[in-house]
Amino acid sequence: MRIAAQPVIVAALAVVALVPVVSAQGPRSTGAVSGAPSGRTNAAAALAKPVTIELTDARLEDAVQFIRDFAALEIDAAWADDSGADGLDKDKTVTLSVKDARVVDLLERLLEKASSEFERATWQFARDGAGIEIGPRSRLNAKAYMKIYDVNDLLYVVPNFDDAPRLDLDQVLNQGQQGGGGGGGSIFEDNEDAEGSGPTSEELVEQLQTIITENIEPEQWQDNGGSGATIRFYNGAFLIRAPEYIHRQLDPNSLPRRR
Repeated sequence: MRIAAQPVIVAALAVVALVPVVSAQGPRSTGAVSGAPSGRTNAAAALAKPVTIELTDARLEDAVQFIRDFAALEIDAAWADDSGADGLDKDKTVTLSVKDARVVDLLERLLEKASSEFERATWQFARDGAGIEIGPRSRLNAKAYMKIYDVNDLLYVVPNFDDAPRLDLDQVLNQGQQGGGGGGGSIFEDNEDAEGSGPTSEELVEQLQTIITENIEPEQWQDNGGSGATIRFYNGAFLIRAPEYIHRQLDPNSLPRRR
């Protein structure tokens, strides 16, 4: 029986966790949230605060103001205005109930109800770390920025040892019956049916890029016909230009954790 290692991508494909290296404005800052300004720590803590509330036909603007006051969180809302730009409707009424949930859970349910059939709303951390921004994706896309993600570790391939010589058991038995004398030939035989060396690094890069663009905001990537984000590979890293709501999904450490 032959046991051989097969090529694998060293990554958990269920959750793509990339490591941000630097942004367009300089090296990664340290803090509780990887790759984020230190001020974001307070915003993340506010979003993780537990909340219980029941809203019945509440105006969207009033519901957002409640979150501001309750969580002591600065919120920059992209409201609809006379300019004709897509935005949130202040007077839209919402009804929902949450019990012992995180503020971010309340916010996401609120934004889901505030979304129109053609324009979905979401939230993102402000670049200066002072709070969060909410609004339609088309509005938040205008604040895209570049970040570099080192993916060398995710592209490491375990070597394929299928070409190693195999033990010839018949030869071993024959030599044993002959008293262990010489002249019986090698007890190893060449592996003539060795398999290929597995996917190339270029193929692994393509697979990883596909995983990202098909599972994280797929409609926003330029490669999928969107206009919110671009992704390119260069020298062991992905260069991703995207709004913050996409960047935070690439780095699970940036998500609010319940206190």
